[in-house]
Amino acid sequence: MADDVAMTAWLADFLARHGGTSGTVHLVDGDVLRLVAAINIPPPVRAVTTVIPRGKGMAGLTARGRAGGSSMARAIRKRSRRMRMAT
Repeated sequence: MADDVAMTAWLADFLARHGGTSGTVHLVDGDVLRLVAAINIPPPVRAVTTVIPRGKGMAGLTARGRAGGSSMARAIRKRSRRMRMAT
């Protein structure tokens, strides 16, 4: 997958303005999300997130409108709690 130059530039600017160090941009393409830009994402992670089906993972749920904003934050906190309890 070749990064979209404009999206990579946008992502770099977004990360700089918000103090981020890594991130991705996925765009909707039919029933999937396609990775179009990534900064500081390890190659193995990029490989498995190049195409994400709608409804799978946080990005896929957001694309389906089933998570977002505060709903996403709650889901992340809930998952973090479960992971802490499991260790």
